[in-house]
Amino acid sequence: MDTIKATLFEDPTYIYISLAFAELALAALWYERRTRTWLRALLVPPLLAAGVVALAALVETDREQILRAVDEMARDAEAGKVDAFERWLDDQFTGAYGAKAKAIDNARAEIRRYQIKEVAVMKKLTLDIAEDRARLRLSTIITFRDIGDKIPLMWDVRWVRREPGWRVLEVDQPRMGMDLRDR
Repeated sequence: MDTIKATLFEDPTYIYISLAFAELALAALWYERRTRTWLRALLVPPLLAAGVVALAALVETDREQILRAVDEMARDAEAGKVDAFERWLDDQFTGAYGAKAKAIDNARAEIRRYQIKEVAVMKKLTLDIAEDRARLRLSTIITFRDIGDKIPLMWDVRWVRREPGWRVLEVDQPRMGMDLRDR
């Protein structure tokens, strides 16, 4: 079921490729027979592709919601804001940064102090989702405005599904370095 969900909603590339081959086969049959029925059959793959595009756009999977939240938090850090942190941190947030209010205050102070220019989230990450819990392990490269230095950090983030959606429940202290799987 997860494979079908991922293929249909997250990355339908294989479906589009299959529909393109089906269109080519139907075009060959129409070229050979030149009937109105085969001409109408040529409409089926593009209509199915349009349906897949609509489904992928309308449905946000758990994985997509968590990755969207990570991107929002990274963009907010670059902009010097903590709005996304306030939105995505759970009310029972704990971890290396303390409770939610303390963690947001710390984030605000650190963002102001270090003047973050860019937060690059590496594309290869590990996201394990089981029931109402998820664990995200990712690497980032943070670039600072003033000094231009780049610092690679590895994060371990635990998520919980609440009524409005996924929320960050706990974040471990980030580790310096880069996960070799991210290269």
